[in-house]
Amino acid sequence: MSWPGKSPRPSEVFITAMLVSLSIALHFFKIPYPLMTALKFDLVGIPLVIIAYLSLRYFFVSLPVVWLGITALSQDWIGASMKILAEATTVLPLALAISGRIEKKIYVGIGIVASIVSRTVTMMIANYFVLPRWALLVGWASTLEEGYKLLFVTMPYIVSFNVIMAALVSLVGYLSIKILRKAGFMP
Repeated sequence: MSWPGKSPRPSEVFITAMLVSLSIALHFFKIPYPLMTALKFDLVGIPLVIIAYLSLRYFFVSLPVVWLGITALSQDWIGASMKILAEATTVLPLALAISGRIEKKIYVGIGIVASIVSRTVTMMIANYFVLPRWALLVGWASTLEEGYKLLFVTMPYIVSFNVIMAALVSLVGYLSIKILRKAGFMP
């Protein structure tokens, strides 16, 4: 079976594999969000921004690998799925906005704003469906109605967390690409 389109260069595959490994390793280093300690800041998305800038094809191939790594480390496929959804909806708008236009600051700004909006709205919707059932599963609620009450109490914290994370990942990812380009490591 052949790779659709042009064949990947070994150096591209190596760089992608290293960035995927880094992304999984960064899952170990978490800082609790002070307003809701169940949410944790991490830097998993930054290597994914670099991968997406190099190639969206590599980015989409990388997502299931990162999901498997995070699931294996955390033993929590639901949390890993939410994490991958959050990172994908952060990285994709930024990558699409800056692809081939990284020097134009207007596109960088549009990409960062689009990433923030995309992640925040997507995670609000995902949490609407997942959090009440998750609360039942882990014993935070005894009925689905209690799970929805918990959702509505925590939603402002979930929104603010996702705004901060999307801004952080987008900005640091963009700055990382700029540094790597300036050093001659990226096109």
